Amino acid sequence: MAAAALFLPFLPMLPIQVLLNNLLYDVSQTAIPLDYVDPQATARPIRWDIGLIQRFMLVFGPISSLFDFVTFYVMIALFGADEALFHTGWFIESLATQVLVIFAIRTRRRLASSRFWPLRLSAISRWSKA
Repeated sequence: MAAAALFLPFLPMLPIQVLLNNLLYDVSQTAIPLDYVDPQATARPIRWDIGLIQRFMLVFGPISSLFDFVTFYVMIALFGADEALFHTGWFIESLATQVLVIFAIRTRRRLASSRFWPLRLSAISRWSKA
């Protein structure tokens, strides 16, 4: 958001939208203690692989930023978004990517083969409130 503010003549997201986005994200996280853990994750202790975490950050961070900039470009260049439409579009895109990230990092298995009903329900309830 800070980088986008350098290129846009307005704030990419209103402060109230940032707060609402964070609140909705935090509420959706309340289902994590109820989430089913994959059996292989509880079979034996798992050592944290700092190298894997570092590689994940170095790959996922720039990809996430690139996706945001592509979204900015599409909203402005293709849709001709004014300030209000831009705020709305990025708010929705931000909510969608946060929900997808929750599901992507919760398991090493394929999402279709993993049980995550509590998180699904919290994500659906989150979208119905937005």
